[in-house]
Amino acid sequence: MKIQSIGYKNDKRRHIEPHSHAFTELVYYLSGCGESVIGGERVPFHEGDIIVIPAGVPHEDDSDTDFHSCFFTFSDDNLNSRVFFRFRDTEERVFLNILKQMYNEYNLRRSNYENIVDSLYEVLYQYMLTLSEDRGSNPYVAGLIDDIIKNQSDPDYDLAAAVSRIPMSSSHVRELFRQKTGSTPLQFLTSRRIEHAKDMLRVRSISGVTMEAIAYSAGFGSNYYFSRVFKKYTGQSPREWEAHLRKTGAKK
Repeated sequence: MKIQSIGYKNDKRRHIEPHSHAFTELVYYLSGCGESVIGGERVPFHEGDIIVIPAGVPHEDDSDTDFHSCFFTFSDDNLNSRVFFRFRDTEERVFLNILKQMYNEYNLRRSNYENIVDSLYEVLYQYMLTLSEDRGSNPYVAGLIDDIIKNQSDPDYDLAAAVSRIPMSSSHVRELFRQKTGSTPLQFLTSRRIEHAKDMLRVRSISGVTMEAIAYSAGFGSNYYFSRVFKKYTGQSPREWEAHLRKTGAKK
């Protein structure tokens, strides 16, 4: 069963101490408003907001007035984002209604309750994707951005494989990614690699690092490929760009 625990904060409160969980946690704010601190980032919450927090990430809640929340922790390999995401329930509170039903079945533990709870979770999971997508914060896109940033300096990083692991069509992933970042996953990765190379070129006269080392550090498998991509994006080869930078003293 993917669900590990389900609970309600029975008493309204103004503060929940910093803590983390071994599993991903979903928090639904039933009433009140305040601010969560998740991995050091401050995130406001209001009634009807839902926040999904990755395993191991410390978080706490603060409010100037009382707030009330419910939660569940779960383990789901499909939801592999390493960053939190937030979305909001519908006006009809469809997410909350299903969550209440899942809570009841989990605690009643009637015959076949595990299959019932898993089925209800799958419905909630689809709402997670749909509602977060509507607000421009699809968890798969957030996870892919995180994965690209983590691996941008690795020449062996397989972006196509990372995209294919997402349980959506590749074209849909690219479109959601474009809506979020303004570029495709490949453009996003290449742009970050080029900017990293520029940073190294700016100080090459001091560092003495070779072009081959810059190429590899920026995530390109060869100096030739690096030079070709760099010229495509900037209109100049790396050496031309560096020479122009030194000549003009401009901050490009």
